[in-house]
Amino acid sequence: MEYFSFFLYTILFITITVPAAIVIFDFFDIKFEVYGNYVFWMVALALFNALLPFKMKNIFMDETNDANNKK
Repeated sequence: MEYFSFFLYTILFITITVPAAIVIFDFFDIKFEVYGNYVFWMVALALFNALLPFKMKNIFMDETNDANNKK
């Protein structure tokens, strides 16, 4: 459930910050072609942060090798 709530908070963050950034850049008369790629990268990084696991599993050290090495 913790991952689901973190994902929902990320979606909420994206839906608030992207329109706010667009309004701010429109106020300063900066075209979307200038900053659009950066907004897309921010959205992609936020989604990767929400979807990828918190702790990575090491595929090179599995539990069977650890148990055999401790004996």
